[in-house]
Amino acid sequence: MEAILTDSMKFSYSIRIWKDTYNKTFALLVKSPVVEASKEIVEQNNRAVDAMVDMMIAMSDFLADSMGVAFSRSQEIFEDYFEKLKNGEVESMSFNDFYKMWSSNIEGAMEKYFFSDELSELIARATDSTMVFKVEFDKVVEKVLEESPIVTKND
Repeated sequence: MEAILTDSMKFSYSIRIWKDTYNKTFALLVKSPVVEASKEIVEQNNRAVDAMVDMMIAMSDFLADSMGVAFSRSQEIFEDYFEKLKNGEVESMSFNDFYKMWSSNIEGAMEKYFFSDELSELIARATDSTMVFKVEFDKVVEKVLEESPIVTKND
């Protein structure tokens, strides 16, 4: 947790460690066979929970990576500007001028990132995991509603 607070780029790495730990511990229970009267509902619920965890990780990777582009570029801009200012290579700027310089640099970095294969892959993974979760969750709802008088898609 301390790493996340000091370096936001480590958030995605922390999520991956959490997922590995989840797979070695709780996921074993979630994915284990069930023997009881409501076996189908429990198994479907477990699949939905597992799909939800995968979706949360994919979305976290997407958000962390996207925010990381702006964060790391901002850090580079500030460090470079203050180093040049310290060495007398540039004059000090007004807030307005600095903001224009900073925002144009960030805009360029984000535009480059938006057209990258990396972002396309993250969006695809996030979208795919969200759809898998939606399908699995809908199956849970269908199973739960089977015994009720509510009409479902399968009726």
